[in-house]
Amino acid sequence: MLQSVMTISPLRISLAGGGSDLPECYSLFGGSVTSFAINKYVYVHAKVHDELFQEKYRIAYSRVEHTNNLSEIQNDVVRSCISFLNFEGGLQISTSADLPARSGLGSSSALTSALLLALHRLRGETVNKMKLAEEAFEVERGLVGAKVGKQDHYSTVFGGLNRFDFKKNGDVEVFNIPLKRSVREFLESGILVWTEVARSADSILKEQAKIIKKKRKEYELLITLSNTFFTELSRDSMETRKIEDLLRRSWEVKKLLSEGISNLETNATSTWLSSIGLDSHKLLGAGGGGFFLVLAEGARLKLEGERRKKLSYSLDSLGTRSISEN
Repeated sequence: MLQSVMTISPLRISLAGGGSDLPECYSLFGGSVTSFAINKYVYVHAKVHDELFQEKYRIAYSRVEHTNNLSEIQNDVVRSCISFLNFEGGLQISTSADLPARSGLGSSSALTSALLLALHRLRGETVNKMKLAEEAFEVERGLVGAKVGKQDHYSTVFGGLNRFDFKKNGDVEVFNIPLKRSVREFLESGILVWTEVARSADSILKEQAKIIKKKRKEYELLITLSNTFFTELSRDSMETRKIEDLLRRSWEVKKLLSEGISNLETNATSTWLSSIGLDSHKLLGAGGGGFFLVLAEGARLKLEGERRKKLSYSLDSLGTRSISEN
């Protein structure tokens, strides 16, 4: 058995289809999300904690926990991952991230995926990407009790640019989009603009799930947009204006899914972006705050002198992985 493992899991940017990955949606009429992973990560270091220490579990994140009892671990994700895999023996676990939580980039799912992989590897087990993504969803949705969909777990585990189709029975099909140079360069020309608001996705997703049956038309539009993104990004000659238009439409439809998705702060940021000629933008994650993706030719130049907090990125093609074992 290994003594120490470090894993990383990338954050993700969703282009279209978010919300259709909720079980409440795909169990009725299927779902589809097109997204890509970026080079901003959640990091997990897990090591065997020798019984010579006074405590069985030492957990470090934004706080530090020492306890002998699994049930007393306050971090829901850590406690649930250990319980899900029935991991025996003491553990020392530390986590960190490149960006703050609650920013709409799937950080909780990245943490869950990275930690599950680390625990598997500590036991000397290999796990394929499909199984790992499904396990991460089961942990976060079933044990943690978060009202999440499946897209984040699959995007962070698989990495790259993909369309994920969610079947009514819960199965997932993964369609990878080859990263041609023109596609990579265009997607990496985008920029993330901070709304100055961090928010919990859970309450928005709970409200969204309650009214899915009333929003069938909107979800079918999102699924169509996801499929159209896939088609356009897969073309031999990609037309950037079509991609920009699809992103605008994706944001317009997303706002119709629930009242909590947009608010004064997000509307103000969206209005400001449009006022400087950047109509091609979309709020990431469940809504209510976090980052806007701005994807338009010349976007970085237009935002260069602005004082708004913003972030550039590159694509990650590898997904959740172990980077150190001993």
